[in-house]
Amino acid sequence: SELSRSLFVLPKCHKRLGIAAAVLGETDHEVAEHDDYLLSEDNTEPEDPLIISGIINGAKFKIAEPTKVDWNRGIIIYAHGFRPKGHGLVVELNAQPGSCYHRLVSEGWLVAATSYRRDGVIILDAMRDIINLRDFIVKRYGQEPTKVIVEGQSMGGAIATLLAENSPEKIDGVVAVGAALNWRRDTFTDPKEKSIELNCFPQTPILYLTNTCEVGTIRKYISKCESNNSIGRKLDSDNPVEDDVNSGFQVQVPALWTVERDGHNWTNQEE
Repeated sequence: SELSRSLFVLPKCHKRLGIAAAVLGETDHEVAEHDDYLLSEDNTEPEDPLIISGIINGAKFKIAEPTKVDWNRGIIIYAHGFRPKGHGLVVELNAQPGSCYHRLVSEGWLVAATSYRRDGVIILDAMRDIINLRDFIVKRYGQEPTKVIVEGQSMGGAIATLLAENSPEKIDGVVAVGAALNWRRDTFTDPKEKSIELNCFPQTPILYLTNTCEVGTIRKYISKCESNNSIGRKLDSDNPVEDDVNSGFQVQVPALWTVERDGHNWTNQEE
């Protein structure tokens, strides 16, 4: 929307470690005791996935889990876009028959979503809420997942990108739809978020799905990642023995798929 687009401006690439990682590092990544937890009673059709819902640190969540097949140890977490203050904490998760999420659940995926802990522009706390939800799933099901994908839309695409840069140990890939990689610092209410910058060193694969009118910003980000990747390869060649250090300089250069129509997030589930 025009409202969400007005909240962002192009940031400069920051040093490799990134301010987001430093700020996230100030908090405990362990899952806090959840405030509430319950089984949903919304399953009216026998083929519907089981919906688990609850609250973690003020953020509502839902998890759609398969009932007809075993969990394939894959997780998809949806990161929603900007919502104005007063919208109310709502979890968007359509896993009903006919939806793409339902198809994924029927193949054994766990599909989850979080409301984040508040409305408005939220970046760092949204990253924490996604990580908390991921860790809660691991704790609930008692197994480490083999694949964790974060799907983010608009602001959620920026959040997912920052997770790819700063939390590669927690996620294995990102699908960012209409990612809003530009942000205006005067819209942040959390002082710590005013210092957030992309470091352009994603450590996990990112696929951008973007409308034609917005590809310029994504291409700029990818170009910076390519430049950083070249620097990383040069450092590796100069220090071939220091594998533990050199491995950190490897950049997962994102891929870009363009949707041939104008608009912001004007895509469909099949795409």
